[in-house]
Amino acid sequence: AGALVILRPGFEAIGAGALLVVVASMSWGGNIVVVKKLSSTDSAVSIVAWMAIYLTLASALPAALVWTWPSLSELLWLGLVGTLGTLGHLCMTRALSLAEASSILPLDFTRLIWAALIGHLFFGETPDAWTWIGGLVIAASATYLILREARVRRRK
Repeated sequence: AGALVILRPGFEAIGAGALLVVVASMSWGGNIVVVKKLSSTDSAVSIVAWMAIYLTLASALPAALVWTWPSLSELLWLGLVGTLGTLGHLCMTRALSLAEASSILPLDFTRLIWAALIGHLFFGETPDAWTWIGGLVIAASATYLILREARVRRRK
């Protein structure tokens, strides 16, 4: 519902970028399910390594079609992003092996706040009111899930 408030289908044209974000979100959800299942049998390092291998193979052809060699400074930034991304995946995978996804993932929605802040500070983008309202809907539903799951666990 929060994503629909942000995208406003029928009131605003939905571009390819917005559709790709929706597809990426659905892919992320599928990834979480797979990682949660694998974390019962495999280590976090193994899961993240295999994910990196698969994603490298899947992105090789599209990247080759538009490839240009990065500069040295770009390589350093890419190395930093890769390192931090890998550490983030390792932490998320480990967390999923220790707790229920419904307890962990609502905290993942703080990325909305960080994305808005970084977009404003580095790119001069200011989210409109609908984006904030949609974000609040997403945050409220995440909070509801945390509280509901806590009640269910206490009953058990």
